[in-house]
Amino acid sequence: MDFKRKPKICSKSVKRRNPIQWQFREPTALPKAFSLGLLILIITFCLYLPSARYGFVDYDDLQYVRENPWVNQGLSADSAKWAFSAMYAGNWHPLTWISHMADCSLWGLNAGGHHLTNIILHSLNSALLFFLLHRLTQRLWPSWLAAALFAWHPLHVESVAWVAERKDLLSTLFLFLTIWAYAQYVKDRAIHRYVLALALFAVGLLCKPMIVTLPGLLLLLDYWPWRRFRPSTEAGRAARPAIFRLILEKLPFFALSLGASIITILAQHSGGAIKTFDQVSLPLRLLNSAAAFGWYVAKTFVPMNLCVFHRLPASPPYTAATGSLLLIAGLIWLAVRMRYQCPWILVGWFWFLGTLVPVIGIIQVGHQAVADRYSYVSLIGLFIILSWGLDRWIQIRPSVRSWLISLAAVSLLLCVVETRIQLTYWQNGIALFTRVLAVDGNSAFAQNGLGVALSDDGRGREAIPHYEEVLRFLPDSTPTHYKLGVEFADIGDLNQASEQFSAALRLSPHDESLHNNLGAVFAREGQLERAIEQFKAAIQCNPTEPKSYFNYARALEQEGQFGLAITNYNLALERDPNSPEILNGLANLLVTSTQSKWNNPSAAVPLAERANALTRFQVSPYIATLAAAYAAAGEYSKAVENAELARRLAEAQGMRDLATRLAVDLESYKARQKSEMRRDTPSQ
Repeated sequence: MDFKRKPKICSKSVKRRNPIQWQFREPTALPKAFSLGLLILIITFCLYLPSARYGFVDYDDLQYVRENPWVNQGLSADSAKWAFSAMYAGNWHPLTWISHMADCSLWGLNAGGHHLTNIILHSLNSALLFFLLHRLTQRLWPSWLAAALFAWHPLHVESVAWVAERKDLLSTLFLFLTIWAYAQYVKDRAIHRYVLALALFAVGLLCKPMIVTLPGLLLLLDYWPWRRFRPSTEAGRAARPAIFRLILEKLPFFALSLGASIITILAQHSGGAIKTFDQVSLPLRLLNSAAAFGWYVAKTFVPMNLCVFHRLPASPPYTAATGSLLLIAGLIWLAVRMRYQCPWILVGWFWFLGTLVPVIGIIQVGHQAVADRYSYVSLIGLFIILSWGLDRWIQIRPSVRSWLISLAAVSLLLCVVETRIQLTYWQNGIALFTRVLAVDGNSAFAQNGLGVALSDDGRGREAIPHYEEVLRFLPDSTPTHYKLGVEFADIGDLNQASEQFSAALRLSPHDESLHNNLGAVFAREGQLERAIEQFKAAIQCNPTEPKSYFNYARALEQEGQFGLAITNYNLALERDPNSPEILNGLANLLVTSTQSKWNNPSAAVPLAERANALTRFQVSPYIATLAAAYAAAGEYSKAVENAELARRLAEAQGMRDLATRLAVDLESYKARQKSEMRRDTPSQ
C-alpha cells in the first residue's frame, strides 16, 4: 500500500503540531518496481551462490541437522510431532525444525542443498523488503537502497551461510509478511486481514521467537508512514489520544509475544543455554549490553573483522558502554527533535534499538558479547535512516545529487566485495575457526572448534595441539580429555590415550563412553583383564548402551570365553537389533569358534546376511564373514561369490591385508567346491 500527501498549506509551526496526514493509494511505476525487486533478488542469489558448494560446519550444524536423528530422517508425521514437542538444543522453533526435515527429504545430507535453501530465503527476504517499503512509503529509490543494503551487507553473511541459522531467515520472512498483511488491515480495517496478520505472526514465532518485538514495530509504523498517531473523537466524548487505541489494537500481538518469550526462556533453561548470575554478573551483562549497541552501529558503517564468535570482555567495558550510551542518547534526542520533518529517523532508530533488546545480552545466552546474526532484522532500522536521509538531502541540495548517488553506489559495491570475502570463511569448519582465532584472539572456544574441524577432516594429528591448548584454558574439561584420548588412540599412542581417558574418568567417573574407550585401549595393548573391568564398569554406568555389551563380548571372545561372549553379543543385539557391527561380530564368532560347542554356521548365515543387507554389501569385512559362514555351512558357490566380491571391495578400498587373506580363502573355497562337485558326480 502507498500513501500520498493531502494537499495542505500550513505554516511551519502548524506542521509541527499537526503531522502531515497520509492517504493510501495504489503504487505507481509497478513495472519499474518489479524490475528493481527482481534485480535485488538475482544479484543476492548470485552473490551467495558459492556457499552452495560448502559443507556443514562443526558448530550447531551437526546438532541441528547432520547428527540429529529426528531431522536427518526427513519429514514425517513422527518427526513433525517431535518438532512441536521437543525443547532441543535450548530452542523451541518447530517450523525451523520442519524446514530442516524437508531439506533432508529433498537433499539428504548433501549440505549444498541446505545452503541453497538459505540462499533462496535470503534472496526472497531482500526482494520482499523492497516491495514492502515501496508499498508503505511510495518512495522507490530509498526503498531499493535500504533493501539492497539489507541484501548485501557483510553482517548478514552469518545468517545466510550458516545452515543452523535458517531460523533467522524464516522468522524474518514471516515478519515481513505480517507487516504486509497488517498494512492491508490498516487500509480497510477488514477483520479477516487482522486475523491473517495475527496468524502470520504466530507462524513467524514458531520459526524463531526473536521477532517478539514486532508489535512494537507496528506501533512505530503507525507513527510513520501510516500517520495514525492523531486524536480520535466519538459522539458525545472528548478527543482522546490515538496511542491508547493503537496499543489496544496490538494486544493480541503482545499476548503472542509474551507466550513465545516464556516458552523460549523455559527452553533455554532446559538446554542450559541461559547463563547464571554467577557465570556472568549482572553489572557485566548490563555494561556489555550498552556497549553492544555501539558495536552494531560501528560495524554497520565499517563491517570489518567479523567472525562467528566475539567473546565477552574479561573486564567491564566502561569506555565502550559510556560511548555507546552517549550515542544512543544523542540519536534519541535528534530523532525526537526531527520527528516532524524527518519521522523516519525516529522510526528507524527505535526499530534498531527495539529489535536488538531480546538478544543484547541482558539475559545472557552463550558466552558471546555480540553476534553478527543478531543484526539481521535490526539493521533495517539504520538502513531506513540512511536511505531516506540520503533522499531528503538530495531534495534539499540537488547540486550534490550526483555525488551522493555515487557515494551510495560505492557503498553498495564495497558491501558486495566484503560480503564475498566474508563468505569464504564459511566454506568449512577449519576456515571458520581459523578466522575466529585471527579476529577474536586465542581462546578455548576457537581452539576447540579448530581441533574438532581438523579431526573431522581426517587431520587428527594436527588437532592434538589445539586440544592441548584448550586444556591450558580449561584443565578440567572432560570433553577435551576425551577428544585427546581418541586422537592419541587413532595415531597409535596408546600410553597417551590411556592417560587422557583416565584423566577424564577422574572428572566424570560415571561416563560409560570413557570406560568403553579406556577398555578399548587396554584391549589393544593386550591387557584383556583390565579391558574387561572397564567394559563391566561401562555396563554398570549405563545398562542400556549396546556398545558396552559389544565391547565386553569381543574381549571375552579374545580370552576364549565363547559362551559368555555369545551371551553379551545377544544382550547387545537386544538393545540394538539393527547394528551391522554387532550382527557381524556374533556371526564371526559362530563361524570361527575353536570350540565345537559354540560353532554354529547355520545360525551365523542369517546374522551375516542381515549385517550386509543393512550396509548394502559395501563393507568388505562383513562380506568376508558372510562368505566364511556360507563355506562353513557347505554352500560353497555362495561362499566363492561373496569372497570374490569382498576381495574386489577390499582392493578398491586399499585394504591390502584383507584382500590378500581373501584371495587365499577364495582359493580354498573353490577347491572345496570342486571337491564337493566331484563327490556329487556319479562315476562312469
